[in-house]
Amino acid sequence: MSLIKSNKKYDICLVIRADVFSKNLLHEAKKRSSKFISFFYDGLTFNQHILSLIPLFDHFYIFDKTELYAFKEHNVKYAPNFYFDYPELNNTTDYRGNKIYYISSYNSCRIEIIESFYKYITQRISPVQFDLIYTSENEHELTESVKQYFNCTQTLVPYQEQLKLIQHTEIILDFKMTFHSGFSFRIFDGIKLRKKVITTNPFVINEDFYHPNNFFVLNQNNEHGLDDFLKRAYVPLDERIRAKYSFESWLKTVTDY
Repeated sequence: MSLIKSNKKYDICLVIRADVFSKNLLHEAKKRSSKFISFFYDGLTFNQHILSLIPLFDHFYIFDKTELYAFKEHNVKYAPNFYFDYPELNNTTDYRGNKIYYISSYNSCRIEIIESFYKYITQRISPVQFDLIYTSENEHELTESVKQYFNCTQTLVPYQEQLKLIQHTEIILDFKMTFHSGFSFRIFDGIKLRKKVITTNPFVINEDFYHPNNFFVLNQNNEHGLDDFLKRAYVPLDERIRAKYSFESWLKTVTDY
């Protein structure tokens, strides 16, 4: 609060995940801002506590395009996630690490398909590394097989460090949460680093960045198609489309109105 009050007026205030801030703080920020904007990178359907905060903002952006119609009365707008414009993180063909490096928080809604994929893919390529971040609250959910297959840890890996590890892999994995259909940052890491992506999010096929050589939509019935996908060469994305998903472009889009 003291930081907000340190200035009488702000040109723009962009709030990421408004639900983690108190209403008093949000009201104070709104009073001092010419433009008051929010971006919510989670599903509205399962986070409806956020709905009461939407009227506070001039524009409220959500990352799940499939929820636009369901919540149209709240006048929400769509903005996907993005990749960060780190200049040192350029694409590389120097695969010094794992063929696949996967890191995510543990969630019971997707662990079954992650286990199934691990068993399948380790019979075809190596080395691979799967890191699962768990908390004391869900530690009891870790099965013996999960502990056997994956590196389970409570140590958080900074996002920039994750990117450095992913930079030296061939393929990025993206296992969608069941309670939203927004594109995770892993999709955009693939765009930034020019990597092939295996994802469980079927909606990527409708996007301008999609190419069947670069994205494989995994489901419970098509693992056999992975063999062909692994053989295909990455097809470079049009640079105009690639630039569209940078943080610089994203920020301009959500603030320039």
